[in-house]
Amino acid sequence: MKKLKDESTDYSVQSAKFAKDAAELEIQITQTRNDREKLNREALEFSKQVELAKISRRNAELEIQRTMEMVAMKLNDSSIATPPPPPLPTTKK
Repeated sequence: MKKLKDESTDYSVQSAKFAKDAAELEIQITQTRNDREKLNREALEFSKQVELAKISRRNAELEIQRTMEMVAMKLNDSSIATPPPPPLPTTKK
């Protein structure tokens, strides 16, 4: 009878230890999942920032191109770009 009681006590102690270990592992799993989710959100935010920067750069390049075309058209239409007429040939008298 004493042997059964000792075994029962031993199994109860082991059971409590295993339950405590399982609870600690569950906490670690939850923490790891939260960390992974946080890293995923940060990665998505950084990807978003990169894409927004690419869009801004493209828009700036298009604006520069548009401005250059406008300046070229204005210069082409202005008197600065038009060469003066050639001098009249001189006639000998």
